[in-house]
Amino acid sequence: MIYELEPMIVDDAKNLHEFFNLIGGETNFVSFEKFESPSLEACKSLLDSTKEAPNYAYCIKDKGKIIATLTANTRSGRSRERHKSDFGIGVSKEYWGKGIGSLLMEKVISESKKNFISKITLKVSEKNARAIKLYEKYGFEIEGVYKKDTLINGIMETGISMALFL
Repeated sequence: MIYELEPMIVDDAKNLHEFFNLIGGETNFVSFEKFESPSLEACKSLLDSTKEAPNYAYCIKDKGKIIATLTANTRSGRSRERHKSDFGIGVSKEYWGKGIGSLLMEKVISESKKNFISKITLKVSEKNARAIKLYEKYGFEIEGVYKKDTLINGIMETGISMALFL
Protein backbone atom coordinates (compact mmCIF):
# COMPACT_ATOMS: atom_id res chain seq x y z
CA MET A 1 0.00 0.00 0.00
CA ILE A 2 1.18 3.52 -0.77
CA TYR A 3 0.71 5.91 2.14
CA GLU A 4 0.15 9.60 1.54
CA LEU A 5 0.48 12.44 4.00
CA GLU A 6 -2.25 15.03 4.04
CA PRO A 7 -2.46 18.25 6.05
CA MET A 8 -4.84 18.02 8.99
CA ILE A 9 -7.51 20.65 9.39
CA VAL A 10 -9.75 21.55 12.32
CA ASP A 11 -12.46 19.29 10.85
CA ASP A 12 -10.11 16.34 11.56
CA ALA A 13 -10.24 16.99 15.33
CA LYS A 14 -12.74 14.21 16.14
CA ASN A 15 -10.78 11.71 14.04
CA LEU A 16 -7.54 12.88 15.73
CA HIS A 17 -9.09 12.50 19.19
CA GLU A 18 -10.15 8.93 18.33
CA PHE A 19 -6.65 8.18 17.02
CA PHE A 20 -5.06 9.45 20.24
CA ASN A 21 -7.42 7.27 22.30
CA LEU A 22 -6.46 4.29 20.14
CA ILE A 23 -2.70 4.68 20.44
CA GLY A 24 -3.00 5.50 24.14
CA GLY A 25 -4.27 1.96 24.61
CA GLU A 26 -1.79 0.31 22.22
CA THR A 27 1.56 1.41 23.58
CA ASN A 28 3.33 2.87 26.60
CA PHE A 29 5.42 5.06 24.31
CA VAL A 30 2.99 7.99 24.26
CA SER A 31 2.56 10.47 27.10
CA PHE A 32 -1.01 9.44 27.89
CA GLU A 33 -3.08 6.35 28.48
CA LYS A 34 -6.26 5.39 26.66
CA PHE A 35 -9.00 7.93 27.40
CA GLU A 36 -6.43 10.33 28.91
CA SER A 37 -5.60 11.60 25.47
CA PRO A 38 -6.10 15.25 24.57
CA SER A 39 -9.76 16.23 24.62
CA LEU A 40 -11.71 17.00 21.48
CA GLU A 41 -11.35 20.72 22.27
CA ALA A 42 -7.59 20.31 22.76
CA CYS A 43 -7.38 18.54 19.40
CA LYS A 44 -9.28 21.42 17.76
CA SER A 45 -6.93 23.92 19.40
CA LEU A 46 -3.86 21.96 18.29
CA LEU A 47 -5.06 21.82 14.70
CA ASP A 48 -6.04 25.49 14.77
CA SER A 49 -2.50 26.38 15.91
CA THR A 50 -0.99 24.57 12.93
CA LYS A 51 -2.85 26.47 10.24
CA GLU A 52 0.18 28.61 9.44
CA ALA A 53 3.84 27.82 8.97
CA PRO A 54 6.12 27.08 10.62
CA ASN A 55 3.69 24.97 12.70
CA TYR A 56 2.07 22.05 10.92
CA ALA A 57 0.06 18.87 11.34
CA TYR A 58 -0.14 15.98 8.88
CA CYS A 59 -1.80 12.61 8.99
CA ILE A 60 -2.13 9.41 7.03
CA LYS A 61 -5.57 7.91 6.71
CA ASP A 62 -6.76 4.44 5.80
CA LYS A 63 -10.46 4.11 4.96
CA GLY A 64 -11.04 7.61 6.36
CA LYS A 65 -9.50 6.87 9.78
CA ILE A 66 -6.25 8.46 10.92
CA ILE A 67 -3.52 5.81 11.27
CA ALA A 68 -0.50 8.10 11.74
CA THR A 69 0.16 11.70 12.71
CA LEU A 70 2.92 14.26 12.62
CA THR A 71 2.66 17.56 14.48
CA ALA A 72 5.30 20.24 14.92
CA ASN A 73 5.42 23.41 16.93
CA THR A 74 7.98 26.09 16.38
CA ARG A 75 8.74 28.75 18.91
CA SER A 76 8.09 31.42 16.29
CA GLY A 77 7.13 34.10 18.81
CA ARG A 78 10.57 34.22 20.42
CA SER A 79 13.38 35.55 18.26
CA ARG A 80 16.02 33.65 20.24
CA GLU A 81 14.26 30.32 19.73
CA ARG A 82 12.62 30.69 16.34
CA HIS A 83 15.21 28.36 14.80
CA LYS A 84 13.90 25.37 16.83
CA SER A 85 10.96 23.07 16.29
CA ASP A 86 9.55 20.33 18.53
CA PHE A 87 7.69 17.50 16.87
CA GLY A 88 5.84 14.33 17.64
CA ILE A 89 4.77 11.39 15.55
CA GLY A 90 2.36 8.57 16.23
CA VAL A 91 1.58 5.44 14.26
CA SER A 92 -1.16 2.94 15.06
CA LYS A 93 0.39 -0.38 16.07
CA GLU A 94 -1.30 -2.19 13.19
CA TYR A 95 0.83 -0.11 10.80
CA TRP A 96 4.22 -0.43 12.52
CA GLY A 97 7.02 -1.71 10.31
CA LYS A 98 5.49 -0.48 7.05
CA GLY A 99 7.79 2.51 6.42
CA ILE A 100 5.37 5.10 7.78
CA GLY A 101 7.84 6.34 10.40
CA SER A 102 10.39 7.05 7.67
CA LEU A 103 7.78 8.89 5.61
CA LEU A 104 6.96 11.07 8.64
CA MET A 105 10.64 11.74 9.39
CA GLU A 106 11.31 12.81 5.82
CA LYS A 107 8.38 15.24 6.06
CA VAL A 108 9.67 16.68 9.36
CA ILE A 109 13.06 17.33 7.81
CA SER A 110 11.71 18.80 4.56
CA GLU A 111 9.23 21.09 6.35
CA SER A 112 11.96 22.22 8.74
CA LYS A 113 14.32 23.11 5.90
CA LYS A 114 11.51 24.91 4.06
CA ASN A 115 10.80 26.99 7.18
CA PHE A 116 14.45 27.75 7.99
CA ILE A 117 14.46 25.61 11.13
CA SER A 118 17.99 24.61 12.11
CA LYS A 119 17.24 22.42 15.15
CA ILE A 120 14.52 19.79 15.40
CA THR A 121 13.89 18.26 18.83
CA LEU A 122 11.90 15.42 20.33
CA LYS A 123 11.55 13.40 23.50
CA VAL A 124 11.37 9.60 23.50
CA SER A 125 11.28 6.78 26.06
CA GLU A 126 14.62 5.08 26.48
CA LYS A 127 12.74 1.76 26.08
CA ASN A 128 11.42 2.72 22.63
CA ALA A 129 14.32 1.16 20.73
CA ARG A 130 12.42 1.10 17.43
CA ALA A 131 11.83 4.87 17.53
CA ILE A 132 15.37 5.67 18.69
CA LYS A 133 16.76 3.62 15.80
CA LEU A 134 14.53 5.52 13.38
CA TYR A 135 15.62 8.91 14.74
CA GLU A 136 19.29 7.93 14.62
CA LYS A 137 18.83 6.76 11.02
CA TYR A 138 17.93 10.35 10.16
CA GLY A 139 20.85 11.85 12.07
CA PHE A 140 19.27 12.69 15.43
CA GLU A 141 21.58 12.58 18.42
CA ILE A 142 20.97 12.35 22.13
CA GLU A 143 21.12 15.70 23.90
CA GLY A 144 19.91 14.79 27.36
CA VAL A 145 18.38 12.28 29.72
CA TYR A 146 15.34 12.75 31.97
CA LYS A 147 15.61 10.29 34.85
CA LYS A 148 12.38 9.09 36.45
CA ASP A 149 10.50 11.07 33.84
CA THR A 150 7.36 9.01 33.25
CA LEU A 151 5.36 6.66 35.47
CA ILE A 152 4.37 3.57 33.47
CA ASN A 153 2.58 0.73 35.27
CA GLY A 154 4.01 1.86 38.60
CA ILE A 155 7.60 2.09 37.34
CA MET A 156 9.52 5.33 36.79
CA GLU A 157 11.02 5.35 33.32
CA THR A 158 13.68 7.48 31.69
CA GLY A 159 13.10 9.85 28.77
CA ILE A 160 15.65 10.93 26.21
CA SER A 161 15.90 14.29 24.46
CA MET A 162 17.15 14.04 20.88
CA ALA A 163 17.91 16.65 18.26
CA LEU A 164 18.81 16.99 14.61
CA PHE A 165 20.86 20.00 13.54
CA LEU A 166 20.21 21.12 9.96
